[in-house]
Amino acid sequence: MQHADRPARVPEARSGTSYTTTRVMAFTEGAGDQPWCLHLSYCKPHWRYIVPPPYCDMHWPEHVLPAVRSEAERFDPHPVRTADHQHRFSKVFARDEVCARCAAP
Repeated sequence: MQHADRPARVPEARSGTSYTTTRVMAFTEGAGDQPWCLHLSYCKPHWRYIVPPPYCDMHWPEHVLPAVRSEAERFDPHPVRTADHQHRFSKVFARDEVCARCAAP
């Protein structure tokens, strides 16, 4: 995460998001009037907190709302959240100072 405060070095036109969107558009246009089913997930448009221009210049720390947390979440967490919180990045991003650094311009 040492580069999380810098823009991505991948041009938007070559990002996974652009590639996936282009493929989906070709698929739906090619289907014509035939019924189709498609699952599209943008779960990985870019590496966490590292965004290519022009998006890296669109949001500033004052645009980021503070997290609303409840101590009750810690006593009865959802199993999926429990599993997710075991990952290294989840542990790192649980620290407010890390989140603040990633939101810095």
